Amino acid sequence: MKCIKNKVIVSCQAEGDSPFNNPKYLSLFAISAELGGAGGIRAEGLTNISEIKKNVSLPIIGLVKTNFKDGRVCISRNELDIKLMVELGCDVIAIDGTFRMMNELTGPQFISKIKKTFP
Repeated sequence: MKCIKNKVIVSCQAEGDSPFNNPKYLSLFAISAELGGAGGIRAEGLTNISEIKKNVSLPIIGLVKTNFKDGRVCISRNELDIKLMVELGCDVIAIDGTFRMMNELTGPQFISKIKKTFP
């Protein structure tokens, strides 16, 4: 990942009722970031990642947001989401590494499991 060292990673995300919450628009943001010299793109959601991946050559840091039982945001703590992001070609996958429990695993336990499943 030398290409991202000392470079800006641009987060191309929009949520909820944002008029930019559309894979095509987020892809345009990613293209603009690439043209501007970004080293990589951070993208949320499988559809958005797929669309962005089609349109830029930069490394993609992928994630899928869900929520813990207490309502706090949780980043990529579902094995199926990880599998699908690997299949989409994400170069890096962001995972919540906190000690909060999700599916009976802490973040470090989940990361350990994922690293064994997807070396």
